[in-house]
Amino acid sequence: MTSPSTQGLGAEVLAQLPIAAISQTIGGEIVAVNDEAVRILGIEAAELIGRTPEAGGWLPVHEDGTPFTPEDRPDRVAVRTGRAVRNVLMGTSDGHGPRRWFRVSSEPRLATNGAPVSVLTLLAEVTDGQRRLRELVELISLSDDMMTRHDLTGRCVWASPATRELIGSGPRYVVGSPGLPTAAADDDERLLADVESTVDAGEDDLPHRTWRATRIDGSVRWVETHGRLQRAEDGSPTGFALFHRDV
Repeated sequence: MTSPSTQGLGAEVLAQLPIAAISQTIGGEIVAVNDEAVRILGIEAAELIGRTPEAGGWLPVHEDGTPFTPEDRPDRVAVRTGRAVRNVLMGTSDGHGPRRWFRVSSEPRLATNGAPVSVLTLLAEVTDGQRRLRELVELISLSDDMMTRHDLTGRCVWASPATRELIGSGPRYVVGSPGLPTAAADDDERLLADVESTVDAGEDDLPHRTWRATRIDGSVRWVETHGRLQRAEDGSPTGFALFHRDV
């Protein structure tokens, strides 16, 4: 079901999309949704149209559990930058049921002068995949090797308990930090260059690297790291996982 008028894509086009789709004004107000969006969100179209996501009480969070600010949301970033934002992992909850996870992509519709006039947001539910991932993470937590997961900017979104053994502090110390935990700036630059070249080559495995980790007590350890890109169902990269061993 869609609203009678749409400032974004035409209502007929929106209805034909095979994935959950929401059309919004540049101010964030929802002006149209398709049937798939109604189905996966469990909210009637009449309750969605005319509201902003904040008013919907969805409480979106990043993978590490930190909340999205309104300006962090993919639709806001797309409007602000005038560029598409792809495959952002977002957890939502109405405060009562279990948290659900979605891959969210937003693309602005631009006027002839390049200014955004509306934004289209697509949602794909990945809750089952996140549940399987958590089960895998529980197994990884038993390993002596440290594991970290990162978004494509290099920001760490998760770290295993073995972080404490390797760098002398728990996972909270590294989650949210850019690049390799406690690494020198040049090591971080090489890591991001490796990720970029791996994406460009259409490959998955990141090259092995040895880098210097400075522990909380000031001592230095040499660490060998290898990793692998993580991809969405359509094959587009969404982040990468790294495995670290004290050598």
